Amino acid sequence: MKTIIIDTNIVFASLRSKSSSLRDKITNEAYHFYAPKFLFVEIVKHKERILKNSTVAEENILEFLSSILHYIHF
Repeated sequence: MKTIIIDTNIVFASLRSKSSSLRDKITNEAYHFYAPKFLFVEIVKHKERILKNSTVAEENILEFLSSILHYIHF
């Protein structure tokens, strides 16, 4: 398995639409993704901006976020 350090901007981009190739890559078990715990702070800090720039409802974004975080090691 390939190890990849993931940036907060990648997580933000994966939350923007209902269908996301980035989200598909993050949830692919062929990779091990790592991120600093600070990623949580950045998500909370920019929550309103994420919601504003997204094409999906807040509950879907939270669902997407939950699935993504399952695959990231902190």
